[in-house]
Amino acid sequence: MAARTPGSHPPQLTLWCFLVAAVSPRNPSVYIFPPHAEELALRESATITCLASGFRPRAVLVTWTQQDRPVPQEAYTNIGPVREAGKEERYFIYSKLNVLASEWGRGDTYACVVGHEGLPMTFIHRSVDKASGKPTAVNVSVILSDTDVTCY
Repeated sequence: MAARTPGSHPPQLTLWCFLVAAVSPRNPSVYIFPPHAEELALRESATITCLASGFRPRAVLVTWTQQDRPVPQEAYTNIGPVREAGKEERYFIYSKLNVLASEWGRGDTYACVVGHEGLPMTFIHRSVDKASGKPTAVNVSVILSDTDVTCY
């Protein structure tokens, strides 16, 4: 510790205080869109799109499944979350999954899976396939056991 000379003042200490406002979570609305007919006509790729919107706070998880199996993260792109224009503290995220047109053509089911703080222990699961061409909605609940579980 350095000695102070008479008449000198100790260094000033600056404290920063932040007010963190408690924001009540808001569930996302989730929509899934099949590939466009013009894209499928090229017979190369098929882009399936998922939109999760109107949620807060900003943190969100978006993943995909194909035939109920996880899709590798390299196969899809998440864009966002981004703050919605004109809506205070609400966000949206787009996710786009690219698959081969032949995979879409054989009728596999693709699902966008969304997790958010506003959905405790639940995921929103929206799926689409070639046969129906229409999205289906399922909410998936996570059940935790009371026993200690170690994952490796």
